[in-house]
Amino acid sequence: MIVVYRPGSVPASDTFFNDFADILKRVATYANLLIVGDVNIHLDDATDDHTAKFCRLLVVDNLQQHVTVPTHYRSHTLDIFVTRSDQNVQCISVDPPLLSDHSQIVGSLATRVPHTHTGVRQVRRR
Repeated sequence: MIVVYRPGSVPASDTFFNDFADILKRVATYANLLIVGDVNIHLDDATDDHTAKFCRLLVVDNLQQHVTVPTHYRSHTLDIFVTRSDQNVQCISVDPPLLSDHSQIVGSLATRVPHTHTGVRQVRRR
């Protein structure tokens, strides 16, 4: 699980996109991957250059953004719930902003937890 926060007080920079691309390259092959957070990019605006750049990074690494509705009180989608495209997201809900100017996002993933192998114990009897 990776949590991302990009302050909205400054425009998204090449440094942000380079760093985000580097992180994606390192984790995109993990069997179970969840990236959540507030990227402060208007992901609902397909004409925005930053949105296009962000979405291209996801596509290149076979990742999917599951939040498709506004997550900010000003009706923009600024928050992410990203998984590998082949991961099964069972449900996702976006509650209206109440305690913050951002929505609460709750999602459920179908994932297998690795079974810890305790080893084989052999006892030799005399």
